[in-house]
Amino acid sequence: MLANSYRAAVTAFVVLAIASVGNAQTNVGFSCDTTKLQYCTNLFITHTAWPMTAGKAWQDYTQIDNFFTYTLLAGAPGYYDGLLLGCNGFEQLYSCLGLQNRGCLSVPARLAAGDSPVNAYGIGGVMNKLLFECGAGLFTLTNDNALTCVQNVFIGYRQALTQCQNTYLANTEHDTINGCQYTTDLINCYTAPFTMAGCRRENKSDQWWACETQLNYARGQFPLCDIHCDLQNGPSGHHNYLQTNYKFENEQHHFKMPNIWKQVNDEWKFVEQEQWYTN
Repeated sequence: MLANSYRAAVTAFVVLAIASVGNAQTNVGFSCDTTKLQYCTNLFITHTAWPMTAGKAWQDYTQIDNFFTYTLLAGAPGYYDGLLLGCNGFEQLYSCLGLQNRGCLSVPARLAAGDSPVNAYGIGGVMNKLLFECGAGLFTLTNDNALTCVQNVFIGYRQALTQCQNTYLANTEHDTINGCQYTTDLINCYTAPFTMAGCRRENKSDQWWACETQLNYARGQFPLCDIHCDLQNGPSGHHNYLQTNYKFENEQHHFKMPNIWKQVNDEWKFVEQEQWYTN
């Protein structure tokens, strides 16, 4: 495992490298050399030991999202190795693609490649999220020693966190007009387990980190929403959200999902989800 001094040096390098990727992202088009993408994806797969083939890597955005989150970031609680490996691989992927092909993993390029809107926005959102997680997010977790707590929340509340994202997906597929409200619901839902975790940092950096990951993810589809992550108070309306969607019973944390659009007797209805999720 990485020694503290070496880890700090590697972290600083990765954060700077990812920052350069993020800055370059604002100046690229959406052209994509698919042969180059496959070659660079193979390098990423080899570097990170992702059990995936290059031809299928970007066909389902949940694959890269789950691999990065649950295998690399949270796979070994207490250690940074997986996170740094993933962030280094992410930086190498974009460096390999070069400026002219950085749009390969953008929403327009994925749509042009024949992806469904769900997957195209998913890939774009995950890439935005990784820019944060490997940039400002990585610095925050290392600077505040918050990674272990974040890892434990992912391990303990994976089902709840996944259902937060599934609810967001179902709602935005059915009703894009109110996408900003569903983004707010996603952020509050996803942030809640980090807010209530017994291991949370006193300065609430882990809560802020969780909020920013989902805000950056949703910006792939809804970039104009006026939503912010406050370091002290969390996302907008977070206190009120917890009043109705969180409870502590029998020495366990319980979380309820936001309302969801469902077909009930062949009619679409916005209904309450009654199930509570715990670890």
